[in-house]
Amino acid sequence: MRFAESAVRNDSDLDFARSNLESAIGTSGVVEAAATVSAFEGLNRIADATGIQLDSGLADFRKKDFANLHLNSHFLQNLSP
Repeated sequence: MRFAESAVRNDSDLDFARSNLESAIGTSGVVEAAATVSAFEGLNRIADATGIQLDSGLADFRKKDFANLHLNSHFLQNLSP
């Protein structure tokens, strides 16, 4: 999970997370994990770009996240299903 989160955010501990993951599951496992992270990130970007509407449960969840992150109301209004 740490590797996936670090990879998506491209944060400063990505190398550390990758190294820990490789120690646990080997190089081929890291390659598979990176491919999985990439696939999900790509699918999410495509869905966002096409304007696919969120179902009400997911929209409510994202609204709470956006509020916790203090994002402005413009984003919150666009999350309504």
